[in-house]
Amino acid sequence: VEDSSVAVDGLTGSSGAGKKPAPLQHFSHLNDNTVPYRVLTHQHVIEVEQTLGDLANGGAGGAAQVDFVPHLLPVTRGILSTMHVSLSKTASAADLLERYREYYAGHPFVRILDVPPTLKGPLGSNYCDISIVTSADQRRAVVMSSIDNLMKGQSGVAMQNINLMFGLEETAGLDRTPVYP
Repeated sequence: VEDSSVAVDGLTGSSGAGKKPAPLQHFSHLNDNTVPYRVLTHQHVIEVEQTLGDLANGGAGGAAQVDFVPHLLPVTRGILSTMHVSLSKTASAADLLERYREYYAGHPFVRILDVPPTLKGPLGSNYCDISIVTSADQRRAVVMSSIDNLMKGQSGVAMQNINLMFGLEETAGLDRTPVYP
């Protein structure tokens, strides 16, 4: 990444927008609609900026800027994110995908895809689907990810961590077959 700024668009089902009832989540408002919310003010931006700042500066901490725009979709579950970054040196999508495949090789619930992920791809599973596309000049990249937030975002991650804490197979109790292949 060329600098520590990232633009992120997050598309989430109504279950990803919190449990507290809000007018934006009413079916009559959300049906056949897409609603941006907490534009540039989302509560999780602080921790993301901290982590990116640490990564960009070799763990020494530092500044990072995340421009995050979440969007509420008229679906129940799932989170599809697109992250826009500038690259410090040119790289093809194939090269970046290979690096991701190498990095996540030992992670049973991460799938690196050659095509952009879909919201339904990991539905009903603990998978995180990831893909990357680069610009024609190979100086910009869009990293895309998709999860079922009611699995990977909550219960699946808890089960996965419990398995690891107690020395069990990481995948124990977690069906690895998504509803939509």
